[in-house]
Amino acid sequence: MSFKEIGRELLKASRRRDDGLLDLYQKRIREIHENVDQFAGLKTRLMISDSPEVLDLIRFAAFANDLTRLSFEPANELKVKIPGPGALFGGDSLKLTIRADQAEKFAILNEQAQIAPALILRTDDFFKRTMKLIAPLMMNGRLIVEPVRGVLIPNNIPGPDGRAGWDMQSVDENSPYNEWTLEGVRRSANPSIPLVQSKSVKDGERKLYEVTIPFLAGIGFVDLVRVLEDEHHHLADTRLALREVVNQAGDNDTPSMINDLIRPKLDSLERRFKSISNSHSLRQGGALLGTATVALMAYAAGGIPQALSMAAGAGGLGIMIKQQSDFVEKRDAIKEDPLYLLWRLGGIRRHN
Repeated sequence: MSFKEIGRELLKASRRRDDGLLDLYQKRIREIHENVDQFAGLKTRLMISDSPEVLDLIRFAAFANDLTRLSFEPANELKVKIPGPGALFGGDSLKLTIRADQAEKFAILNEQAQIAPALILRTDDFFKRTMKLIAPLMMNGRLIVEPVRGVLIPNNIPGPDGRAGWDMQSVDENSPYNEWTLEGVRRSANPSIPLVQSKSVKDGERKLYEVTIPFLAGIGFVDLVRVLEDEHHHLADTRLALREVVNQAGDNDTPSMINDLIRPKLDSLERRFKSISNSHSLRQGGALLGTATVALMAYAAGGIPQALSMAAGAGGLGIMIKQQSDFVEKRDAIKEDPLYLLWRLGGIRRHN
């Protein structure tokens, strides 16, 4: 199953009812994880909460990667799915790894740890609103939404109804689908882009985000998907060029990187495109005049074919074809610039 099919099924399930995505994910968890493991493109995980920059984080993740695995930070309004024994992996057993100092949290009864593996999905207005906006990315297979995995542990502290309460321990998001490793501490509620693990490179990723996002911010997801599809051959070059800008800039701040290293190149592309377009417009004007002349000649020459033949005999038709060919060639040459994709995205932002 392709990620396009997976994304569409998850989106459709989420629209049927609040826990529809949870049910489908439970049924497909093995297939989804195996597909992700075998995927050769760039991929990332993104945990989001309701913050002002959340949509730009998603835009950047989709731009910088071929597949984004998106999860929602649990909030007050959520659904929890606790599969029965053997129901989570089609009969496979679940291996749970914990640190030694965490063992005291678990009650043991008849040699069985009293825990419950769970899938957790936020279902509030923020979730529903975001799902509508990112639907184009899911439909295109560039993003899939996954529940958060967790383990529920009884805490023996009675709740308002007199029943014992439960604590939730998060599972390391990089754990295999059937081998869960508990996190040592609860993750921050702040959105993150865990493209890589080392702290030094994370700083670099943040800089890459800050350099790229001025050209992505505010672009609709329909437009973003269309550009990424149209220009997928240029994505790798653009990503590499932006990383080189970040490396070249060293300790310079983001505005300096944009104004000194990126803007001049984009302005040059804009001038080249306008020059080509203006030149072509002038030639097209001449072609329109030629067309009118051909139409008038047709009355005297016995029809359009004869008129075209006369024009071609004088070199007119050949010149028109060559002019169009030259325009297409020069326009396509612009696409070879590593920052062409940013230039095109900037054009969309200006016209939105």
